[in-house]
Amino acid sequence: MTLFFFFIAACGLRPAHSARVARSFALNLPEGKFGAVHGQWPWHVALFKNGEYACDATLISDDWILTSTTCFESDPHAVWTARIGIIRLSSKSPFDQESRITGMVKSPIGSGVLSILKLEQSINGSDYVRPSCLPSHNYSLAGIPCNTLRWSVRKNHLFEVKLTITGNDCIEESDNNSLSRQKSICAVESDVMEDEDCQGDEAEGSPLLCNINDKWYILGISSHKVTCPSSNKQRKYHHTFEHVQWIRHTLESLRIH
Repeated sequence: MTLFFFFIAACGLRPAHSARVARSFALNLPEGKFGAVHGQWPWHVALFKNGEYACDATLISDDWILTSTTCFESDPHAVWTARIGIIRLSSKSPFDQESRITGMVKSPIGSGVLSILKLEQSINGSDYVRPSCLPSHNYSLAGIPCNTLRWSVRKNHLFEVKLTITGNDCIEESDNNSLSRQKSICAVESDVMEDEDCQGDEAEGSPLLCNINDKWYILGISSHKVTCPSSNKQRKYHHTFEHVQWIRHTLESLRIH
């Protein structure tokens, strides 16, 4: 267990963003008006398949990321690359870090909806690239501020979407397959945007991020794409807590060997 936490001790913090927000309040500027800024979501990952954007993931250690299995298994033999700390898909930044994906381990829990991916190069921890925290227990999310992340219509800029949790464990009656009938966290957007204000799509692998005691935790992962017109509908995120024990055991075992 000790081996796994050598980097995670700094998880879920946003020192660069916190300093910027303080300056914004001092200047009476509307924070986030133009989308995400560097350091706001330092654990966010964009996955590229053969050079083309494919889906999202979340950094959970110095060399592992967490995503939806549906994203990666579509073409596991392609050349997959991760860009960490990214806020724009169309351009690179000195704050971003990039690494090829060298391995995938699919969770044995349920139908294996989540997978962890191995980075070829460990990240250099900074205020702009660092992991999200994994949940230590199944938190009650009533009244907890939670967000997901979305790319703009032209897939150029990252935006946050504030969510209201409608249920810690929910299954829609219309679900007919084992993948979607697994326990999920259900949520709706806190402020449904007008059509002309919609910014874009939420990708496979998009995270459910919640702030608990001033740290951000990755509590859920989406396994399907959500487009802007459906922003007022309930969406589901697969519980990460159900997979945490397996994740920790896997990372520790692979580090030892």
